[in-house]
Amino acid sequence: MSAPTGQYDPNKLINIGANRWAFKPELGVSRALGKWTVEGAFGAWLYTANNQFYPNQHRTQDPLFSFQAHLVRTLPHRAWLALDGTYFAGALSTINGQELNDHQKNVRLGATFGVALNRRQAIKVSFFDGAVTRIGADARSIGISYSVIWQKGHT
Repeated sequence: MSAPTGQYDPNKLINIGANRWAFKPELGVSRALGKWTVEGAFGAWLYTANNQFYPNQHRTQDPLFSFQAHLVRTLPHRAWLALDGTYFAGALSTINGQELNDHQKNVRLGATFGVALNRRQAIKVSFFDGAVTRIGADARSIGISYSVIWQKGHT
């Protein structure tokens, strides 16, 4: 979920997507096959209208659909490696009923490497590249994350 946060100035063309709510319901499946796991998820970003778009206009946006796929290989020493792919399509915008030519269609490819430090902590390094971008964020990203499970579960 993305909330309409930040300071909004109706006299300047800034934060065009931030003056509205956005929600992303998602449904995923995962199947373990020995040391391999195949994962997939389908979702859609759903946007509320921006009734304060610059200058005092009404902006709407169709859903942005996504499909993610991951091929994960379990490695020795509590490590894993994944190949990742994501496809985005949709999100056509209208301003005061006039359609814009901003339909997005993007493919991102990447890889992720993770290591469990113990039963409750892990480190993950990920990389993705915007392999095909029609309109939208043509991005390349490297990320490092540290995860902690706070609540003890039953073992």
